[in-house]
Amino acid sequence: MNIKQANLNDVLDVARLALVLWPHHSMHAMALKISETIQENKGAYFLALDKNETIGFAQVNLRHEGHIVVQLDT
Repeated sequence: MNIKQANLNDVLDVARLALVLWPHHSMHAMALKISETIQENKGAYFLALDKNETIGFAQVNLRHEGHIVVQLDT
């Protein structure tokens, strides 16, 4: 098995697998979200490949929920 970072050429493979987890989305909406995430560097997708067949994926992104203020005294 190999792992590779997905690029825009892999959007449909990622979307197909993501729809298994989130079936209430359309293929179009899922592919659009994945494309935007990759193009805008808001996150990354990694594909698991077995004999060049996509068998899994992982999604990584940062979430911003509220504000955290850290003050460092020097």
